Amino acid sequence: MDKSEIKKMRQVQFLVMNGLIVFNFTGLFFLENRFEITHTQLYLGIGIIMLFEAIYSLLKGESTMSLIPIYKKVDHYEKQRMGTEWKKQQIQSIFSDFFLSGVMFLLVFLYHDTATLNFGYRLWLLLLIFSLVFINIGQFLHIRKIDQA
Repeated sequence: MDKSEIKKMRQVQFLVMNGLIVFNFTGLFFLENRFEITHTQLYLGIGIIMLFEAIYSLLKGESTMSLIPIYKKVDHYEKQRMGTEWKKQQIQSIFSDFFLSGVMFLLVFLYHDTATLNFGYRLWLLLLIFSLVFINIGQFLHIRKIDQA
């Protein structure tokens, strides 16, 4: 891949990633406003999603298969660039997903309450902005490390 192809791929990657983040936050906001979701249900839902993500990644193994085409292209490119470091990073990601899933399940058992979420749109917007900023900074550093290697 030449530099212009890589730059275009990374731009699409950022657009898709940020679009998915905004879509998920919007969905959570509407779920919170439409239904009475408790903290326990939120933790359980996040824990289940993280567990499925970890199992899917574990079963996928070294494959660069993805439901979203741009991520398949990015994974293939990063796997070529990073070599064995890519496999280490995948294992670390799987471990992190299992760990975070376990933390969410632990929160379900520790804080089994009936209090419903009531964040309001300002807190959701603040969470969205902070998430976008921190995820994009992390992704930018990751991309810079790979592309300049």
